[in-house]
Amino acid sequence: HMDTFNIHEIDTNYLVDNFYIGFMGISRGGHGVCVDEVIIEEKDEIIKYVHSTDAKNVNHDLIPSGLTDIPVFRIDIVIVGNTGQAVLNTVSVQSLCPDNSIFETNGFELIATSDSVFRTRQKSISTKIGSPVSISGGEITFTGLNDTLDIGINSIWLIADIKADADHQSITKFMLEQNSIDVNGSTYPNTDITPEGQNTIEESIFSDNFEADKGWDLDYDFEINVPQGYYAHISSDPPYAYSGNKIMGTDLTDDGKYQLNIDSTTAYFAVSPVLDCKYYDAVKLNLRKWVA
Repeated sequence: HMDTFNIHEIDTNYLVDNFYIGFMGISRGGHGVCVDEVIIEEKDEIIKYVHSTDAKNVNHDLIPSGLTDIPVFRIDIVIVGNTGQAVLNTVSVQSLCPDNSIFETNGFELIATSDSVFRTRQKSISTKIGSPVSISGGEITFTGLNDTLDIGINSIWLIADIKADADHQSITKFMLEQNSIDVNGSTYPNTDITPEGQNTIEESIFSDNFEADKGWDLDYDFEINVPQGYYAHISSDPPYAYSGNKIMGTDLTDDGKYQLNIDSTTAYFAVSPVLDCKYYDAVKLNLRKWVA
């Protein structure tokens, strides 16, 4: 992963004699942090512009029906230059789905990240841009975004809400048509981009985003609540939910520390309501978990 920064845009106070650069690496789980090839160079004044664009279908093992805020498509916009602004005004994505009725009304939104790592919030601030829209005539179009792009890679993610009654084995697949992105009044890409890959929706027997009480039996430390981001020993609880406000976890609101040295006699559980899986085959469990 390569990052590029205009030092004067971070803070003009850095443009001084005796300027130093330091690196802080946070290695969770002991996997290590590496830095390779650091370059500091002066450039001529270059008005920021779009160097390249690309698009990808975001692939999942499966998408359960009723799931919200699921990333299904990613657009990568690379900006170069050191003067002025690169402002994203419009994004339009073409659906190649056989059935567009599987998506909720106003079921599409955009997420903007400064790299190719998907996250709905960064430093507890939402990464969503623009307003939710519906699909119309096979097009998902966002206008008036006014989102300032950073130099380097900018990933724009299309996220979707899938209807709870979406047909089993429905397909999601998207493409980027020529001139469907507007940055600073210029349009990109110069040719259609139809990436490989697609996703399959599978029927949900039960789904829960923990915003409403659906009848879980919670033992001891388990609770459904708004996470506080408390540190638990060497790791931390999430500071926010993936979608909505609440999650299920252990000790979300006291000090975040789960019990140590738990064995079979002291184990505690979160038990779902009874589910009717009769006549179903190859039932799967799909969940989102926080790893820190």
